[in-house]
Parts: sequence; C-alpha cells; structure tokens
Amino acid sequence: MKDFELYQQILGLVEPWRVESVTLKPQEREIEVRVGFADTLWGCPQCQQRMQIHDYEERRWRHLDSCQFKTIIVSRVPNVRCPEHGSQTVAVPWAEKYTRFSRLADPNDRGMLDVVGFHTRVPAVISDFIRS
Repeated sequence: MKDFELYQQILGLVEPWRVESVTLKPQEREIEVRVGFADTLWGCPQCQQRMQIHDYEERRWRHLDSCQFKTIIVSRVPNVRCPEHGSQTVAVPWAEKYTRFSRLADPNDRGMLDVVGFHTRVPAVISDFIRS
C-alpha cells in the first residue's frame, strides 16, 4: 500500500476527494497530507444547488499525529458563488466549518496548541487556555 492510499483510508476520503501527496518533513517532524479533488459540480452549502467552482482557498488543518510526527492536512478548498447565498466555501469531509483541526484531532492536546499560536514551553498560557 502506498502512503497516499494509506492516508486516503485513514481520512475516509471518497470521490471527489483524494489524497494527492504525502510529504515527510523530518527536520520539522511533520507530515503534510495534500488533499485534492476531481473535477465536479459542487453544491452550495446552504441550498445544495449545484454549480461550478468560482475560486479556491488554501487551508491547513491539524490532524492526529502519525508516529509522533505532527500531521497537517492541506487542501485548496473550492468556493462557489450561489445566486441566492453569494460566495460560499464548500464543506470538507474531514473538518467542521471554520476550524483548524480535523474532526479526529484533539485541540486540547498540548502539541496542537502550537498550531493555534500557543507554545507548549509556556505552561501558564496553556493552563489558562485549557481552563477557559
């Protein structure tokens, strides 16, 4: 099994979504999983009317660690322009709207707090963040 096939199964991706590449960054102790999609019509997240892609937004999400390597999902997420609801970002199957974490990631994990701008070397900041 190839690395991109493994992550395709781990993330539970189905058409039109697919893993395009998996990049190991040993110096950063990070794995970057790039997710793409097949050419298709997309539904407006509000009304489900099918339409062409209007634009893209490059997004990054923190996922569960892979063998103690920080795992980041990266994707160009399609935007559609609905005549009724305006410009809308298409929902991705691995994360909730507006989050920077995959559905499986735990944002209370101290390693994941680095992604949102908190450094684990400052325990007081983390303790305050977790309590709130």
